[in-house]
Amino acid sequence: MKTVFLGRAISKNKKRFDRLAIKAFFFRSIFINSPDESV
Repeated sequence: MKTVFLGRAISKNKKRFDRLAIKAFFFRSIFINSPDESV
Protein backbone atom coordinates (compact mmCIF):
# COMPACT_ATOMS: atom_id res chain seq x y z
CA MET A 1 0.00 0.00 0.00
CA LYS A 2 2.67 2.49 1.08
CA THR A 3 4.98 1.40 -1.72
CA VAL A 4 2.28 1.93 -4.35
CA PHE A 5 1.50 5.39 -2.99
CA LEU A 6 5.19 6.31 -2.92
CA GLY A 7 5.60 4.98 -6.45
CA ARG A 8 2.77 7.19 -7.71
CA ALA A 9 4.03 10.24 -5.84
CA ILE A 10 7.56 9.70 -7.16
CA SER A 11 6.46 9.20 -10.77
CA LYS A 12 4.20 12.25 -10.48
CA ASN A 13 6.97 14.46 -9.11
CA LYS A 14 9.88 12.57 -10.70
CA LYS A 15 11.95 15.63 -11.50
CA ARG A 16 11.43 17.18 -8.08
CA PHE A 17 12.06 13.89 -6.27
CA ASP A 18 15.26 13.24 -8.23
CA ARG A 19 16.53 16.72 -7.39
CA LEU A 20 15.83 16.21 -3.66
CA ALA A 21 17.40 12.76 -3.70
CA ILE A 22 20.54 14.06 -5.41
CA LYS A 23 20.75 16.97 -2.98
CA ALA A 24 20.31 14.67 0.04
CA PHE A 25 22.92 12.25 -1.30
CA PHE A 26 25.30 15.15 -2.00
CA PHE A 27 25.00 16.58 1.50
CA ARG A 28 25.27 13.10 3.03
CA SER A 29 28.47 12.48 1.06
CA ILE A 30 29.94 15.76 2.28
CA PHE A 31 29.01 14.94 5.87
CA ILE A 32 30.59 11.48 5.63
CA ASN A 33 33.73 12.63 3.81
CA SER A 34 34.38 15.72 5.93
CA PRO A 35 32.44 15.53 9.23
CA ASP A 36 34.65 18.19 10.81
CA GLU A 37 33.50 20.82 8.32
CA SER A 38 29.86 19.76 8.44
CA VAL A 39 29.48 20.18 12.21
